Amino acid sequence: MTRMFLPATLVMTLLLVGCRENNRKENYFPMRIGSAWTYDACDWLDTPSGTETLSSGIVKVQAARDDKLPSGEDVVLIVYTNAYKLRDTVARPDTITQVDSLYFRTGGDCILEYDSKADTTVADTVLKLPLAKDVTWLRSGTHLRVTEESDVSVKAGIYRTWKVEAIVDTSLHASESWWYADGVGEVKWHRVDATTPGRARVTHWELDSATIR
Repeated sequence: MTRMFLPATLVMTLLLVGCRENNRKENYFPMRIGSAWTYDACDWLDTPSGTETLSSGIVKVQAARDDKLPSGEDVVLIVYTNAYKLRDTVARPDTITQVDSLYFRTGGDCILEYDSKADTTVADTVLKLPLAKDVTWLRSGTHLRVTEESDVSVKAGIYRTWKVEAIVDTSLHASESWWYADGVGEVKWHRVDATTPGRARVTHWELDSATIR
């Protein structure tokens, strides 16, 4: 599923750490077929007059099948099903469903993402492993950095996680963060765009349940 990322022209210049082979034991991005995750998702505006919900719903993610790229590398097809309700349902369906799919593989010590099997010229680096404080990499033109390890409480439970943040100029009033737990994967995603004075658009996912194969 295509998510919003902070523009590359607005990010701070950081050293991009390359991918290399690594014998790691952690599994911060499970990809075995049959693994599935359900997230509660919400999108809202924070304004001087209060909070205004734009949409809410659930996102179901499933590792659907093994596949191969034209170049021969093994990949896993992961399917995202987003079912949500809009704030204004007048003249619209009560629930809108979107289905998207992406291909993933492990390349050295990186988790790599492809929008489709037809376009594999440049893979996107989702994670640089092993996760540890101050590890950095580039994703969708944005520099990311691991900032802290902490316990995070979501609807599915309490997890020990590494927090990954998009690195931007703080004057932009925008931020984006992900939390990953070993053996589970992504347990939370949070984005704030407050570039318009007095208004902040917030997108938030948190794990409701997970089945890891």
